[in-house]
Amino acid sequence: MEKNNCPICNNKNFEVIAKIDDLKCYYYLVKCKNCELCFINPLPSKEDLKKYYNIEYEVPEYQKKKVIDKSKKILELLKNMGLNRGAKILEIGASYGYFLNEARKYGFIPYGLELSKKACLKAKEYFNLDIKNEDFLESNYSKLRAHFDVVVLLDVLEHIRDQNEIIGAIHYILKKGGYLVLTIPNIDSWEFKVCGKYWEWVSPPAHLYYYSPKTIKKC
Repeated sequence: MEKNNCPICNNKNFEVIAKIDDLKCYYYLVKCKNCELCFINPLPSKEDLKKYYNIEYEVPEYQKKKVIDKSKKILELLKNMGLNRGAKILEIGASYGYFLNEARKYGFIPYGLELSKKACLKAKEYFNLDIKNEDFLESNYSKLRAHFDVVVLLDVLEHIRDQNEIIGAIHYILKKGGYLVLTIPNIDSWEFKVCGKYWEWVSPPAHLYYYSPKTIKKC
């Protein structure tokens, strides 16, 4: 597979910081020598990722309480920042719909996208949420200029192959003064320093990008 340039600075020079064996193939976690972004290189293809999310990937349901607690904190923060009832919230990577179900309780209008068909069906079963089984960049939502008040990616940005495209598309669909809510693992954390490639978040092909507080500001 052809190696990818750094999506932030387009640099071609990397340091390999980990070689990960998932029993089917090896993945290389590299660090850009210019901007210090860490990512899997080469990246899996879009086709391989779609297959992975619809066959192998699954979010453990034991994380339900953790996700709901996080959702409530985010929604309270948005409410305190002045987000009104009726605001349109799009969640990219909506999983089983835990966040969007809580958002609906606050009077916000939920929209969701998820690559796992099983997760979409579970969201419909659990909460009667119509989450679309589509890639954001290929969906109609990505064409709605200044349409959403909030776009949410909870531990999702690190999964997405086309970082530059998705950040640009999110800017396009957000209303002026709208909010982008992100949660991501921190590769500068003490956990990574201690665990290295055995850190729980080092899990390709699910996780492709590994941000730090320094590199996320450059996106």
